[in-house]
Amino acid sequence: MGSINSPAPTKSAVKRRRASMAGDPASYLKENELSKLTSMFSKKQNTGAIKKKPEVVQKPENRLLTIDSTRSTNVSIGLTSFKSNNVTVDNVLEAIEGMNSEVLHNPDLLLRIKEMMPNESELKSFSKIRVKDGDTTGGITNTAELFLWNLSRIPDFKKKVNCLLFLSQYASRIESLTERVGLLTEAGNAVMKSTGLKEVMKSILAIGNAMNGGSGSSGHNTRSAGNQPAAIKAFKLSSLLKLSQTKSTDNTATIMDYLLQLLYERTQTQGTTEVDGKAVKALDIENELNGVHACSKFSLSEIKGEVKSMENDIRSMNTIIATIKSSTDILSVFEKQANSVNEQYKKTEVLVSECITLCTDLCKYFSEDETTPHLIFDVLSSFWCYKDKSSYHTEETR
Repeated sequence: MGSINSPAPTKSAVKRRRASMAGDPASYLKENELSKLTSMFSKKQNTGAIKKKPEVVQKPENRLLTIDSTRSTNVSIGLTSFKSNNVTVDNVLEAIEGMNSEVLHNPDLLLRIKEMMPNESELKSFSKIRVKDGDTTGGITNTAELFLWNLSRIPDFKKKVNCLLFLSQYASRIESLTERVGLLTEAGNAVMKSTGLKEVMKSILAIGNAMNGGSGSSGHNTRSAGNQPAAIKAFKLSSLLKLSQTKSTDNTATIMDYLLQLLYERTQTQGTTEVDGKAVKALDIENELNGVHACSKFSLSEIKGEVKSMENDIRSMNTIIATIKSSTDILSVFEKQANSVNEQYKKTEVLVSECITLCTDLCKYFSEDETTPHLIFDVLSSFWCYKDKSSYHTEETR
């Protein structure tokens, strides 16, 4: 055994040991161990072959940004109505673009299309969609949105839809307008020419003056010389309705009752009364003013509004014809119908003008507002209808 007190190794001895351990590390590993280590942790050398990066597949842009789910549902419901009209979406789009009034002639269908038309916000969103030649979808997969987008691509689609709608409704609209104008004209002429009405008015004026003692406490009168009351020369038409409200002292009759009795007795005793040189029977007023009641519901301002609306629609229709870029048979059919509308409306326009002039004269005749002839008809109708409630009515006055 060596001595425990043997001297420490010298510095040179330590250096020799470190040198012997600092040799090739591989010398401490077997060949298979070194190979495994290399394969696990060594970086692979670049052999020169460049690998392509995996291609990033971009997802298609979501186009369903222009309409919400509620709007999409409503449009989809509208599209289902096409089938009941025996047309497809493509049929509708082609008919709108070519103004085919033979395909699109149903007013209800055209109203539904009008309700579905894209609004300004949707049109703005659609304008941002860029498509390549031949692309008919614009990347849109939603059926409702695709219809709106294709509709928006048709030039002047709003004017064309409105024009087709007007054409489909024209027959019923012109019939209604002509009927109202005819009834107003007939009733206006009847009132203006009624000799029986003049007899009734004269009788009412005489009764009023008798009751007022010539004082003219109501009506358009003036006082004569010597402060003597002048006779009433006129009264407001609305005063006719007050005749059934003013009662006798015993509350058993009204002035209207008295008037009816007076006219009846005159008819019985005199047979007829002469008015403006003509023999008249005052109680025949009902036959003379037969159409007054119906006209009490017709507003002249509404008729004027309808006329203005139709004129605007016809003007728009003629503009479409002038600007449409087509020479197909479809356009020829539409032009033929449009020409028929123009010709028919010119005749109606004459009737409307005559009716308005007559109603204006009627209002002047009664010193009433020129815009409210229907109120004149309403007063006359209500006034004469009271005879059926009168306590003095007889078989002759029924």
